Amino acid sequence: MENKIFLGGLGGQGVVLGGKLLGMAAVEAHQYATSYSEYAPAMRNGYTYTTLILSDREVGAQVTASYDCMAFFDEESCAAQSQCLKDGGCYIVNTSLVRTMPEGNRGTVYRIPASDIAEELKNDRLLNVIMLGAVVEATGSVAPPVMEEVLRSAFGKKPRIAELNIAAFRRGMEAVRSQRAADEKGGSL
Repeated sequence: MENKIFLGGLGGQGVVLGGKLLGMAAVEAHQYATSYSEYAPAMRNGYTYTTLILSDREVGAQVTASYDCMAFFDEESCAAQSQCLKDGGCYIVNTSLVRTMPEGNRGTVYRIPASDIAEELKNDRLLNVIMLGAVVEATGSVAPPVMEEVLRSAFGKKPRIAELNIAAFRRGMEAVRSQRAADEKGGSL
């Protein structure tokens, strides 16, 4: 099994850190993981992209032209990159900041108000972990308990922050579950 995942947003939204955390969780789950990040020279508000390949076999190259899952933290990354989804893949879209949904009918679109959820949790720095929760739930790329353990480890010196990140991760997962349930209920009528 191989999952090619794209995270796109702006500098300061935690895109690169989110990719590192997801890669660490894959390695903890005895998978192979590689990532590549690209970002503008501006530290804040410049484009930031991270590509991850998670696999049960060694990964030969880390560059890919199409993805199984694409998570968009902002409008510009969605507009610029959304055509790279494989047929049957999924989009995770932060509807708090993205108004224009990906065009075409290539895959499932999960609409996650991630920035609004971060605001509810009173910490906008949780955006990336909310989006990770959505990616993990949508793709099954790593087991949620493994991701939660990585979050505990990453923020181990600050247990309160670790638990807040885990709560945010779970909210992202729940947002995808809720949309799936609503889609299934609506689709069965």
